[in-house]
Amino acid sequence: MKFTFGCFSFAFVLNFSILATEDFESSFDLFLLAGQSNMAGRGYVEAIDQEVHPRVFSLNKEMQWVPAIEPLHWDKPRVVGVGPGRTFGITIAEQTPGAQIGLIPTAHGGSPIESWEPGGYHNQTKGYPYDEAIARTRYAMQKGTLKAILWNQGGSDARPERAPLYKERLIALIERFRKDLNSPDIPFFIGQLPQSPERPWDEWRTMIDQIHREVAAEVKYTYFIQSDGLTTLDDNIHFDAKSARELGERYAESYISKSELTQRVEALDNLFQGAGSFIASLYDPVSGGFWETQEDKAKAAGKPRLESTGRVMRQIQKIGAWDEMPQEVKLRLIEYYQSFQREDGWFDDPQEKRLEKNRLGRAMNYATRSLALLGAKPKYPLPGESGLDASGQLDHFKSSAQVEKWVNTLAEDEKAWAVGSSISAQRNVIYNIPGADQKLILDRIFSYLEDYQAEDGFWWNGTPYNRLSGAFKVGMVYGDLNEPIPNAKVVLETLLETVENEDAWHVCFVRNPLSLLEVLTINDSTLLTDASLMSILDKSIQNLEAFAASNGGFYKTTNRRASATDGLSQAMTARDLIRKFAGLPPKEFPGSDDFNRIMATYFE
Repeated sequence: MKFTFGCFSFAFVLNFSILATEDFESSFDLFLLAGQSNMAGRGYVEAIDQEVHPRVFSLNKEMQWVPAIEPLHWDKPRVVGVGPGRTFGITIAEQTPGAQIGLIPTAHGGSPIESWEPGGYHNQTKGYPYDEAIARTRYAMQKGTLKAILWNQGGSDARPERAPLYKERLIALIERFRKDLNSPDIPFFIGQLPQSPERPWDEWRTMIDQIHREVAAEVKYTYFIQSDGLTTLDDNIHFDAKSARELGERYAESYISKSELTQRVEALDNLFQGAGSFIASLYDPVSGGFWETQEDKAKAAGKPRLESTGRVMRQIQKIGAWDEMPQEVKLRLIEYYQSFQREDGWFDDPQEKRLEKNRLGRAMNYATRSLALLGAKPKYPLPGESGLDASGQLDHFKSSAQVEKWVNTLAEDEKAWAVGSSISAQRNVIYNIPGADQKLILDRIFSYLEDYQAEDGFWWNGTPYNRLSGAFKVGMVYGDLNEPIPNAKVVLETLLETVENEDAWHVCFVRNPLSLLEVLTINDSTLLTDASLMSILDKSIQNLEAFAASNGGFYKTTNRRASATDGLSQAMTARDLIRKFAGLPPKEFPGSDDFNRIMATYFE
């Protein structure tokens, strides 16, 4: 039997039955379909759109579960047709054998985002989009679990009076959905507006698209689904049936990949189960510091390095053991750090095999940060606190001429890691220099960096990962000052190529690309595409797993000779950044109880 609504013609399957929720053997995996006409669907219905899938159902207008056949929606009966929801449900069902998929249609064609607020009314459909969506979803959740929200909307807001308000309203909508549905971590998928060569986007549709991308990059568990290559009906506004189905597959692919990624990222915590025991095993009760490796502790030569202890300080925080750490340990740490400060104000650990200017700069970073955490101050005034020409200042910062000489020396080196490290090591020193003198130094450094940046966005010479690490060090300076890295897009392309094609033989090559990526995206959250993000996270997880040691630490290199505080620090930072880019919230590492238990034995 055939029915015709407006210009759309399609056949209904007459023998399906309306099912009560108690007829189902298991609960639903629920998906809310929200937005306007391109979520409701306007594509012409064909026979393929009415084939019943035995595990994909839709909640109809009368709040009854029925097999999901097109049209799923009823917002505008004369024109409603094929949307992305049904194909999405079928794709998910095929990827999750045994699951019963429950689709919750709630889209209203032509609805602006302001109608997706409590009490909001949409005159075209004579309905209350948000209120209905909440009521229908709460009803569905009595027999299932909400897994995701699919959103396709924005065309009605692509106007000068609405577009500037859209970002604030969309973020508020996402937060409201999550709060009202008691699902704070529910994934939210934003579909891109249709693209048609016959109807190029004006500035307002372009603004809406940019907002969609920004919100996906900035709001946790929010993802952007592209419409590149999809086609529209003759109206150049609505996806045709083929493209609506393809869009549904893209929603599903993103949902599946994010679900799998979340599982893989959460599983990384298993690599850190022994971290607390490993950290505590490195403590030296004689000096009050922490050794770099268990092998160094066994040799007991000299005393623990300043940098290894500085790394452990942060690790103790990351496992959530700081507050419970014995007060005696904290007091001895203060004495330990102060023992490294010279009368001229500089902290120095001659055990570090570095050039003095780099060694002093790094020691300053570790010591001042750690003493601040301990609620203590340096024993002597820091160099540079009295200005650029202060006694005790490093020679290369005593005058503008010396700054210029130092920069020219950097230019002669051209070894990527060495140059990047030299610049980065001076950060804390430079930031302690006041006013115009600090600006003079930074301006000269940035000018130098612009002059020596290569066509591929990196700096200086070396192996690909060496150059990437040099760029990471440079990026830390730009990031500290919230300044954009020059030619960021080119830098990103080279970063991705390096991670994809090079072997990460040192654990820092897992962390450094992610830290550089973080700086690159600070000023442009849309720089990284979804595909590129998935690629680098996949490779980063693989690389991180390769450095895990059985004693709770992490090896520094693939020769796996000894696990070290440096390896653990790099791994912890990498895991934190992986979580961030995967859209997952910050999370403490395991090991607090083990750490405190072992530390207590030193004072029995």
